[in-house]
Amino acid sequence: LTYIYPIHGNNQKLGLDYSKNTKQWPAIKRMIEEKRTVLDGPIDSIQGSKVFINRTPIFIPSPNGGKGKYWGLSSTVIDIDKLFDAAGLSSVNSSTHIALLNKKDDNSEVTKIFGETSLYNSNSEKLDVSVPGGSWVLTGEPKQGWQRPSRNYYILWLLGFFLALLS
Repeated sequence: LTYIYPIHGNNQKLGLDYSKNTKQWPAIKRMIEEKRTVLDGPIDSIQGSKVFINRTPIFIPSPNGGKGKYWGLSSTVIDIDKLFDAAGLSSVNSSTHIALLNKKDDNSEVTKIFGETSLYNSNSEKLDVSVPGGSWVLTGEPKQGWQRPSRNYYILWLLGFFLALLS
């Protein structure tokens, strides 16, 4: 790591060799090989908070107009607590279970970012969220379970159906 902004509070990171950082290297290697932006995390930051790191590869253009030679990367650190506060996830109504899950490309596995992974296999509502280099699933359900219609609902529905047929 050669250049960093802001330097204040981050100067201990200068000189970091990503290839020797076993926690971060797999995502960086994937970013280089796939030549695309990758969002990694959650990761424990040096400052002690949980973060996402959005990494974009930088290539020196080749004379023929291709992507050229790998030069380095640009990283943006996103504080998870601040992101969730801004998105309203931290203050979700206490009557709702929610989870944000990282989903593998082949749907074979989900890992927890926020909340409980068990929501993925339940009757919860699910929303796929595309992120650089992968996808997440936002899922939620009421803590008291879904409201079931009363028996009278079906009777009224059938009555309405037959009345519609008569008109």
